[in-house]
Amino acid sequence: MKTITYIYSVNARGTILKSSGSGILWNRAKNFQTELIKAFAPDWQVSFISLDTFTNSVPESDVIVFNEMDTPYIPKVIQTKALPISYVEIAKTDIAGIKQRVEAFYQAQ
Repeated sequence: MKTITYIYSVNARGTILKSSGSGILWNRAKNFQTELIKAFAPDWQVSFISLDTFTNSVPESDVIVFNEMDTPYIPKVIQTKALPISYVEIAKTDIAGIKQRVEAFYQAQ
């Protein structure tokens, strides 16, 4: 099974930074995550994490995804191996568009 790690929020030693994931209402965020998991099933396993910026470790995953608005907080070592998703796609809940971009990114690797 292929894996996707979605960096949903960013923290610094446990303290949440102002990132895209922290500003979304919990109920809407949970629905977005549920829909994304459904869209990728059964071929992909999707996990959502909060990335600690003080670690430079790259998550073990076939594809790493993050909101492009979080780029200033994402370490360069991860940015070079990850797919930034447009905030517009996330705000519009464009699950089909996100899925298409992830699969194209995976194929291009």
